[in-house]
Amino acid sequence: MPTRALAGPLLALALAAAPGCRGCDERAPVEVGASAPSPVPEPAGLLAEFVVPKPNGTWQKVRSLAGGPAQLLPQGFPLLVASLLGLPIKAAELIDSDVPLVGALAVEGAGERLVAGVHVRDGARFVAALTEGAEARYAARPDATPLLTLLEARPGAAPGPALGVLGNYALVGREAEALRRLGPYVARTLPTRPPPEGDDLGLVAKRQGLAGALRGRLEGLWAGVKAALEAGERRERARHGGAAPTFAEPAAALAKADAAVADLLGLLGDLDDVRAAVVLDERGVRARAALSPAGGGGPAGRAFAAMAAGPASPLLELPGDVTLALLTRDSAEARRRDAGAQAKALSELFAGRLPEGDGRRVDEALALWAAGRGDWLAVGVNPAAGRRALYAASAVVDADALDRGVRRLLELPKVPAFAAPIAQWAGALRVGEATALEGAGGSLVRVERRPLAAGRGGARAPGGGKEGAPAEPERFEIAWAVGPARASFAAAADGRRALAALAAAPAAERLGNDSEVRRGVEALGGEVSFALLALPLRALGGAEGPAAPLLLAAGRSGPGAWVRCEAAPLAARALVALLSERTP
Repeated sequence: MPTRALAGPLLALALAAAPGCRGCDERAPVEVGASAPSPVPEPAGLLAEFVVPKPNGTWQKVRSLAGGPAQLLPQGFPLLVASLLGLPIKAAELIDSDVPLVGALAVEGAGERLVAGVHVRDGARFVAALTEGAEARYAARPDATPLLTLLEARPGAAPGPALGVLGNYALVGREAEALRRLGPYVARTLPTRPPPEGDDLGLVAKRQGLAGALRGRLEGLWAGVKAALEAGERRERARHGGAAPTFAEPAAALAKADAAVADLLGLLGDLDDVRAAVVLDERGVRARAALSPAGGGGPAGRAFAAMAAGPASPLLELPGDVTLALLTRDSAEARRRDAGAQAKALSELFAGRLPEGDGRRVDEALALWAAGRGDWLAVGVNPAAGRRALYAASAVVDADALDRGVRRLLELPKVPAFAAPIAQWAGALRVGEATALEGAGGSLVRVERRPLAAGRGGARAPGGGKEGAPAEPERFEIAWAVGPARASFAAAADGRRALAALAAAPAAERLGNDSEVRRGVEALGGEVSFALLALPLRALGGAEGPAAPLLLAAGRSGPGAWVRCEAAPLAARALVALLSERTP
């Protein structure tokens, strides 16, 4: 497993050793100031700044969490820096282990500039360690930037990242220009900030960068994607003699996507500085970020104020065999508004293919679902072969409306405008009539899906049948029960059994019975709007494997919002191994 794949992303020091020789002439060593003078203003295009308060302690935690081959990496932070940058041991001896590592990222035009600053005990001695002696790889050259000394590779030396010294900070960047533009801010301004207490990494995404350079970059990327999609649609129409699309209008879908991107970019441009922190401890990797609106009446302020929030405890009530779960919360107004927007979007998407009567069926189904459902919805999946099941539970405000909404939604696959594309891409669906579950107080619908014949469309018959051979139908059941306060839904080969596992299983058979899962979910607090829970090791190793949860959540905090991401130690280790295997 490559060492740079493990160490670089975690310490932001492996700055992609850029190719290209920096040929330079040999010059006499230059005098380096013992300390940097007063702070300088923020550089143009500044997007983010970061600090690792105790580099050596954080590196020890990284090695411990990564485990396995990571133990072969340098034990101390100074040797890690020397190894990554190809520095001699005498230079490593001058690197401070527990003085904060600082850095900054700027976006300029079509490129990014990243500079990290490592504190050294004596800047002049550090320059001498790299430039003196017959084996020295570098020559020192004073730059026009005040107090900056560039360390340029001597002819014949292997190329590497740009190095420089300003005061008692060794600066590392992809190119010398990055050191000129960001180095003074990294070495003179960031060290004056008090480091965060108790965090292993602190990061601030700057308002000017979010609203300016980053937003502009994302707008450009989306414009390119949109143009490519539009060009693709024109080519397809031309290929078919100008005929309209078979099932839906791509232009309508693209317009909705364009509006969604515009909303996202508007929110991004209305954020104040975003502050984030990462903590490494016995619970694994925990990252959190605080988002605040720049103004009370802007897109971000409105979005945060509209967030519905509450505890994430409904996740714990899902069956214990779930390996992927999602919780969302939304207000009654948001549900009503979204139902109308979805109905309108479908009408536009299927323009000319959705008769007025079928359009009313769609409107009614979505409206009933929105009116009957309460402010939270929890969904869980077990994708394992032979145990495949989908579960959902929700709060209820109108049991009759919700039950009728479910029945109307299950009728929509029979609408020709929907049935044709479903059959084309997933296979023909035949949805039976709802029947009562005797003694269970619920309802059940049997569904048969006849997959596409082998070699047709986007799916294949199970078992790799012959070209055009008929495929065996897949049969499953959808069951649901709606109570006065809670509704349960399940889809599985045995719908009755799956529904019972969700609605009536004892606590010992629920997801919350796992102490690691319960601790992670409960630690999110009572103001959660969204939570995604994954148990990747259990999904791969079976129900008896360790939970090792991964959690991504967002919620409300006063006029702002928060985002959290957590990985248990075993999950973090598995992610590191996966990234290492995929990194050349």
